[in-house]
Amino acid sequence: MNTIYIHSDYSLDGKNNFVEKPKTFVVPILEDFTIEAQSEFASFGDLVPAIADLTGMLTTASTIDGSLGRGTANINNMLSAQRWQRTNPVKISVTLHFYTKTDPAEEVIRPVNTLLGLHLPLKLGDKNIRLPGINANNMKAVVESLDKNTGKVDASKGGQDISMLVAVFIPGVVYIPNAFVYDAKPTYSRQITESGYPLWATLECQFWGASMALTENFTLAMNITSKYNNSGYLDDTGQLNLSATAGATDTTR
Repeated sequence: MNTIYIHSDYSLDGKNNFVEKPKTFVVPILEDFTIEAQSEFASFGDLVPAIADLTGMLTTASTIDGSLGRGTANINNMLSAQRWQRTNPVKISVTLHFYTKTDPAEEVIRPVNTLLGLHLPLKLGDKNIRLPGINANNMKAVVESLDKNTGKVDASKGGQDISMLVAVFIPGVVYIPNAFVYDAKPTYSRQITESGYPLWATLECQFWGASMALTENFTLAMNITSKYNNSGYLDDTGQLNLSATAGATDTTR
């Protein structure tokens, strides 16, 4: 059974307010999960539609007799060749399960509400609302992090806006140092504990990378897992050891 590590610079304090306090959630993965890492391509003909249209007309005219000239075929092949257009961010779709062992508030509701809070707008005082996802305030920090071997964004340089991002690590599979909660759909048990909280909850989540997918998102996860032998990912305070993971050797270079 694999495990997902979700590190956030936000967490709930004793009064259930969001504060800048690092928290790593370690959640067992009890169901199969999916990952999307997709590049999109377009033909060279799309760059100059007029030439593509003209070539199409010539092709139609030249095939009336049931044959196609080699020169026209070569032009068609070149214009139809697929070039890279964009690579979308890594997307992880996973269902998280939270069960009560001793304290339903700490083991079920608090982690669910934290992840929901990273997905939803957050009221700041009486005037402003902080929005989740990527924005003008944290985009620069995200871009700069790509120059540091896919290192985690330094929250201290971007203020609380950076804290809406999370790091997601699934040993041996994928490591996204900068991601956001794209979707979160909780399901709560109808059974409750004596304290009034649900006995268990599940959270269907989608995590999206903050930038385009890279090969390193997958090779680095393998190297981290090999280096730590699938253990020791957390530091002495129980947080994801980001400094160690960012420094793992990347054998693809």
